[in-house]
Amino acid sequence: MPDALVAACLGFGRCPGRRICGPRIGEVTAPTPAATPGVAAGENVEYLVRHGYEAVGLEPNPLAARVCEEKGLPVVCGTLDSVSLEAETFDTVILSQVIEHLVDPGRSLDLVHRLLRPGGTVAVFTPNPHGTQARLFGRDWAHWHVPYHVYLYGPIHLRRLLNQSQFVVKRMATVSPAYWLRMSSQLRRHKSQETGWILPPGARNFHYATRLAISPLMRAVDLFMRGDCVLAVGAKP
Repeated sequence: MPDALVAACLGFGRCPGRRICGPRIGEVTAPTPAATPGVAAGENVEYLVRHGYEAVGLEPNPLAARVCEEKGLPVVCGTLDSVSLEAETFDTVILSQVIEHLVDPGRSLDLVHRLLRPGGTVAVFTPNPHGTQARLFGRDWAHWHVPYHVYLYGPIHLRRLLNQSQFVVKRMATVSPAYWLRMSSQLRRHKSQETGWILPPGARNFHYATRLAISPLMRAVDLFMRGDCVLAVGAKP
């Protein structure tokens, strides 16, 4: 998978014109097709469409799916299990913050494998419970998110999961979005575990100067595979 497509999975950068598919946070199909399941309000799908993909989103929440439809986005309401999609239809499936919500991730990855054309790729982006921030913030880490996050996977576990569904892992890395550090910092500051304080809608990121200052440290942590989120790219032989 080219770096431009990996950037699209993370929600920034540029996309080439291929087809993609992705579960829970957004399922998208692009001009060579792409899918992204779990689209929520459709930001991933909107981004891919805007950059030339033939994309389709898959969203299990009817209210969120309706929001996407009102935006004119190609979104289907349902899950990988409930929606009938033709086999070997997509070039790429993006699971951006999806797999941690799945009760049976192995079955879901098997379904993704079925949807992909030979040589197609799946990109998985999920919080890293073995990262530096998870250890630093402990129970205040923003991504425990009980009960919505069913399982959390470190790089080793995610590789094993992909291999069990017959994917060949082509890339394994970690990334540390500054906004995610901001979330955990705010939760600790407000002692959320004792007070029940939650992040307000539209919570702001760090000031640009702060993000610039901490970026070298964040990058160094990522190089040692201790970043806040794991990114895995698997290929269907």
